[in-house]
Amino acid sequence: MVIRNPIPTKNQAALVDRDDASLQHLRYRLTIGLEQARRGELAAGSGEAAIRRAFVVAWGPASPPGP
Repeated sequence: MVIRNPIPTKNQAALVDRDDASLQHLRYRLTIGLEQARRGELAAGSGEAAIRRAFVVAWGPASPPGP
């Protein structure tokens, strides 16, 4: 039987804090995006083109070639 320690180590606590900060930032960005959409501030072009641009930004120079 595996016994797990309920008290996190300093490294585990740091990872949890980092994950919490990442989730807060993601929630903030999603909220901003929804507010922009509600105001009609939409990206130019089709939805597909907007998604492609978003992935290019996210992947940076390692972006796979488009169709």
